[in-house]
Amino acid sequence: MKSSRYNYFINNGENTIVFNGITEKFFEIKSENADIYKQLIKNPDSYGDEVSFFLNKLNRDGFVLDNDRDEKDIAEKKLTGQLAENLCHLMVIPTFNKRREMEGMIKNIVRNNYAAGRLKVNF
Repeated sequence: MKSSRYNYFINNGENTIVFNGITEKFFEIKSENADIYKQLIKNPDSYGDEVSFFLNKLNRDGFVLDNDRDEKDIAEKKLTGQLAENLCHLMVIPTFNKRREMEGMIKNIVRNNYAAGRLKVNF
């Protein structure tokens, strides 16, 4: 296995957000453990069966990949698909301090775009 080129570790004080830009999946860890997670994701084959369940989850979410998987091709297909649609994809990862402020801003953006007919909601 290999690490995704699109993994980001975003320090948020006591916690760190681990985010994959291709799959848009993320999880939060204690910042004091960030180096351990970075090493695990960077060198997934260096760890044994004791973390295999977690590595399988990381693989499903795109943080680590099978060696023969072409991530550049996946990124190009995703971008092409997004450009072909008449949709806006938005992912916001607010910090805890700004959560209420961000929620209000997002609600206003969604409300205004929906009212203008620029937003299609899929469930």
